[in-house]
Amino acid sequence: MTEEIQRPPTHSRAWLDALICPVWVDTEQLRAVLPKRHDLSLPAQPGGMRGKHPIILEVWRVRDGHLEMGAIDSHGWSELSGATTGLGVGGAAGAAMGAGVGGLAGAAGGGLLGLWMGPFGWLLGATAGATAGAATGATLTGTAGALVGARWGAGAARRVSEAGSRIAGSYNEIMVTVPCKRRSPRGENEVAFVLAMYTDSVLSRWGERIFGFGYRKKPARVTQVAPHAIEVSTQGSDPLLKVEVQDLLRSGHSKQPAAPQNMPWLALPLLGLAPSGRAVVSFLERSFGHDTVRLAAASVRVETTAAFLPGFGASGTRIAPLTSDNPWGAFMATGLPVRLTYPRTVRP
Repeated sequence: MTEEIQRPPTHSRAWLDALICPVWVDTEQLRAVLPKRHDLSLPAQPGGMRGKHPIILEVWRVRDGHLEMGAIDSHGWSELSGATTGLGVGGAAGAAMGAGVGGLAGAAGGGLLGLWMGPFGWLLGATAGATAGAATGATLTGTAGALVGARWGAGAARRVSEAGSRIAGSYNEIMVTVPCKRRSPRGENEVAFVLAMYTDSVLSRWGERIFGFGYRKKPARVTQVAPHAIEVSTQGSDPLLKVEVQDLLRSGHSKQPAAPQNMPWLALPLLGLAPSGRAVVSFLERSFGHDTVRLAAASVRVETTAAFLPGFGASGTRIAPLTSDNPWGAFMATGLPVRLTYPRTVRP
């Protein structure tokens, strides 16, 4: 019996430039690092190798990340706060200044901090805008002036918020997941357990802890060492991970990349572990069909040290490109819109 995992509401949106690499590892080593209390199993994968199971290594460049609340994202909240503040003070000068300061403060707390500070930014923007607008616009009244200020403030707030997220909302992340099954008394479901995650964004780590996604993100430095190669290291360490794209199969090649719908493991809910040990699930929804997305199959060389994934030794492997007859190959996706849901605790 399959237990359906309910999808939580959307938490945030972003755009990814991603390199996705399935890596085959020893099944027994992988079983040994899975948390015992959550009854995770490793079923055989189609096209798999005997004694091997895939883990999914993803290298992301995240940009324009913003939080969403009730179908309005942080840019929208900044726009709304700017408009509301400008309208409320009642005069053209007061409205303009109130909305402008409100928009700037909202962007500083919302858009500029990207994924995690949207609602707080809205509150700061509204408060600061109201105070400044009241101070300078107390003597200027009139509906026309307020409406002009509201429109100006709304546009300025959104522009600053969007610009801020593009500047501070771009960062690098590495995620390693394992497709597996989770059993419970109510049935079983397929999940992607988050084995490890690294990021060079302090805000991303902070938000992950505050909202309780259970990804256990670690701080890392991501360095581009060649035009198509990166190294990942922690403070004071030798590189933990080296990834080099050795070849790209672009459009027109005799073997085209496989269609995203042939990679169901990318649509599995993400299973994380909270510090308390409870299981937490979230969904990362990828819009491969969006008109901004560009796919290219890639031949990739991956080298890891034992410190990158505790429980595994150092390794080096070459991953063949993703093609219609090799659904476990590597590929790149640029301009990929994604939505991340809020986390939800799942019952044992």
